[in-house]
Amino acid sequence: MIQYVRLDISRNNGTSLEDVRDSLYNLSKSSIQELGLNHMLWIPLNNMFDIFDGLNGSKMKRIELSHSYLYPFNGTWFGNLPSLQQLDISWNSITDDLQLSGLSNLTWLNLIGNYVNYVPNFCEYKLYKMKTILLSNTKLGTLKHFKNHTRCLNKVETVFLNGISIPSIPNNAFSNFPSLKELQLMKLSTQLKKINPLAFNSSSLRKLSFSKCEGFPFLRWSIFQGKFDPANIFKYCPNIEYLDLSHNAIEFTAEKIRNMFTPLKKLKEIWLQFLNLATMPEDFFYRFPDLQEMHIDHNILLPWKDGNSIFHGLTNLKELHLQNNNIGMINPTSLPANVTKSLRVLDLTNNQFICTCDLMWFRNWMKNTHVEITENKKYRCDDSMRLIDYNPTETECKNIILISTAVIGSSFSVFLFTTILVYCCRWSI
Repeated sequence: MIQYVRLDISRNNGTSLEDVRDSLYNLSKSSIQELGLNHMLWIPLNNMFDIFDGLNGSKMKRIELSHSYLYPFNGTWFGNLPSLQQLDISWNSITDDLQLSGLSNLTWLNLIGNYVNYVPNFCEYKLYKMKTILLSNTKLGTLKHFKNHTRCLNKVETVFLNGISIPSIPNNAFSNFPSLKELQLMKLSTQLKKINPLAFNSSSLRKLSFSKCEGFPFLRWSIFQGKFDPANIFKYCPNIEYLDLSHNAIEFTAEKIRNMFTPLKKLKEIWLQFLNLATMPEDFFYRFPDLQEMHIDHNILLPWKDGNSIFHGLTNLKELHLQNNNIGMINPTSLPANVTKSLRVLDLTNNQFICTCDLMWFRNWMKNTHVEITENKKYRCDDSMRLIDYNPTETECKNIILISTAVIGSSFSVFLFTTILVYCCRWSI
């Protein structure tokens, strides 16, 4: 008999529930561990209570039932599968009347894209082993009951709450999770009006994604309106190593807002994409001495000269992503020695360079550095010439400087002569 580890019969719309039930009796129970039944479109949904009986006593660890208009849902369908740990029932028609009984061994549950208005009461169903909860793109309208309904889940490491419409993120919503590592709150709607001071209270949290939240305003006027508290927002999650605040609005010129990042001394990766930044924040990144990756691409950044004021204190930076900006010039002071020494990847794609002799240093450095310059053969000058093809010699550049100096000197001499002549003849005019 063939030993299957995974059986996937997804998208076989002509397969009936009865066909699936009968076929499962013929599987080797000693080897089958995963079952895929996605996009089956069983409408109307008949009795599911005996559908998995053929797997009784098997080592089934994962079952997928996504995109199938599944409704209603009852966990007792899987009651005889004690090894079941992962259940994907995303993008169905499941509502708040879902029953999670019989799933006490689950560690991973995907409810993304269902019609769930409230956070399920995981404690009522004794789902004490849960490690991953995925509730993105549901109909959740509040996190009011989140803490109470998850208070017993001491092993949770990952929570996804993307694409939901909530008015606020309450205090201590995630503080019940002593093992929480990753929290995603991306693409929250314009309904979000407030982040409470202790919203991100979690000493175990390592990765926080709060991006694309309809441009949530981390601005001075937002502080006065009580939308967030810069003094406390990151104070109680000091162990964050990954932070994504892209697609929002951040006023880096405001000292209170700059200082709200101070507790994040262990930060290793920061994402600040699509913020409409025109200048690199000065005296800001030194707060993160362990920073290894910086993603400030897709802004409107202009060239800068004093790299020390931007990158001082960063001795571990390995990746610098600056693509899709307006950086037309990189000079010797743009990237200080402490950065070029540790840097491994530099991405400047889709920046239109101003190819003059002032760019010679970068052109030469790009050819000789140990740093991987991402897709550097595609870098172009403002006249569409490829940057790697721009090769003026030092002599040519010196001549240009001499000619420029001569032109300026001549112009000044003419101006001076004209001024003296006018002065001397002022009584004759």
